[in-house]
Amino acid sequence: RAVEALAAASRLGVGVTVRTFAEPLPDADLVISTLPAGAADPYAETIARSTGALFDVVYAPWPTRAARAVREAGGVTADGFTMLLHQAVRQVALMTGA
Repeated sequence: RAVEALAAASRLGVGVTVRTFAEPLPDADLVISTLPAGAADPYAETIARSTGALFDVVYAPWPTRAARAVREAGGVTADGFTMLLHQAVRQVALMTGA
């Protein structure tokens, strides 16, 4: 299911490693969680130890347990609503030429 994300990263020259929680998480500049609300909760501390930045697609409840753990460890987070809003603004610009 990550084929499109991998293709986009390749076009941008960005290295991507797709992992599941069945595998240990390596240190990473950014973790992108596309899991539904609550699904990453058991892995919150693992995620926080692995990265300083988390993009979590969850809108609510916010912050997720993983986002709280990353913030408490001094990292930064982006929530699903903010990412959706930025995506929508870009889509409107592309459709309207504005």
